[in-house]
Amino acid sequence: MMSELTLSSIRCDTLSRETAEKRLQQRRRALLVLVLDYLRSEGYTEAADALVTDAPPGIREHRVCDNTDLDVVYQDYEAYYQLRYGRLPKVTRRDGGGEPNGATGEPRRVKPRTRPRAAALGRAGDPTPAPAPAEFALRGHAAGRGEGEERDETDTAALPGRWRTLQLPPPAGPELQAMAAMVSRDLFLDEPGVRWEHIVGLESAKRVVREAVVYPLRYPRLFAGPLVAPWRALLLFGPPGNGKTLLAKAVASECRTTFFNVSAATLVSKWHGDSEKMVRVLFELARAHAPSTIFLDELDALMGQRGAATEHEASRRLKSELLVQLDGLSAGSHGAAPPAVFVLAASNLPWQLDQALLRRLEKRVLVGLPSERERAAVFERCLADWPLAPGLSFTGAAAATDGYSAADIRLVCREAAMASLRALLRRLEGRAGQAGAADGAQLARSEPLTEQDLLTAVSRCRPAGAAHWQRHLHWRETFGAE
Repeated sequence: MMSELTLSSIRCDTLSRETAEKRLQQRRRALLVLVLDYLRSEGYTEAADALVTDAPPGIREHRVCDNTDLDVVYQDYEAYYQLRYGRLPKVTRRDGGGEPNGATGEPRRVKPRTRPRAAALGRAGDPTPAPAPAEFALRGHAAGRGEGEERDETDTAALPGRWRTLQLPPPAGPELQAMAAMVSRDLFLDEPGVRWEHIVGLESAKRVVREAVVYPLRYPRLFAGPLVAPWRALLLFGPPGNGKTLLAKAVASECRTTFFNVSAATLVSKWHGDSEKMVRVLFELARAHAPSTIFLDELDALMGQRGAATEHEASRRLKSELLVQLDGLSAGSHGAAPPAVFVLAASNLPWQLDQALLRRLEKRVLVGLPSERERAAVFERCLADWPLAPGLSFTGAAAATDGYSAADIRLVCREAAMASLRALLRRLEGRAGQAGAADGAQLARSEPLTEQDLLTAVSRCRPAGAAHWQRHLHWRETFGAE
């Protein structure tokens, strides 16, 4: 019996050590891949080549995932550290003994661990053999940045990467500042390149957005008064695929404001009370860095009807805080003018929104299905770069796509282009691979798109966004404000 227990404990200890060693090697591999990606993205090609040379061959078979990089990992660690300890972490220091290690080319000596942390699961006093050399460990010199390139860790506004960190005005505490860093990830810093003229139709929605954001910044004296104050909140509703999100991209490109692209993942938290705090921090950041725009896509996911039997208390508190913050946009402190904060919301199911929210959304504009003239313009724009038959008119295709959204028409254009490409591929395959790239381009020009190709594509692609069209029209008649 004692021998069986001893064998079982040995097996458990061995399994624990193997699992810990496997995790250690995976962690080291991930660190090397992250460092290699960061060196290449920052232009340190020689250091990256040296790392590839010194690292084991397995590192060449891995790459960084699309949703992360070393800078993102470090900023997440900073946010966590500041939230827990109330200050930013200090991870670097100046070497008082002379040149940094990276300048001398000598590796930084680190006291090696005799065993991974997880190996402590064994019994105290049992001798643990030293693990085998890790597969993903550097075997040569470390390449450093050199002197003169140290960054102050307290300068969070200058952090490079995919977002910049905004700060709340005092007297915000460390917890709220950490939340502000999380909300700052939803800042839209890259210009989408969408202009007003790129959007077909939607004249009513474009007019309201110009009145709310563009004109007050360009002509502030004309909007000085309670009756002509700019609109503060706009709801775009309608079937999916008709340009609600495209209009938000145009706002981000044209209006030159601090643009927050907020989703439910940003505001909803598993910790008690954090969701409403995130809403408060979002609006305080928008006011502190005005003029700003807050885009709430799929608003019905956040602001459904209150009072349902299945509604959670945390969801009810989140909705209440959002309603309070929306009310706070209408008046400034001590009689001053309200900050230039514009809320742009989009929803495919407006009848699911809470009734108290509708009063705060001053403008409720239907982004409806395109008319026949607008559908022809969408066809012309989508097929602008594709060879077309001489004298091709899009009136027939526009008449055949009644009830189609702009996204549906784009799919029709893709299907028509793919149909002509399929015919071209069949001809190329029939030549047993003798046709080169130049011959293929010549064949593509010799077979332009015809109206029959468009009508055939229409018969293959049915509309997907008009299921609740009549319900949207009825809701506009009841609650619309254009």
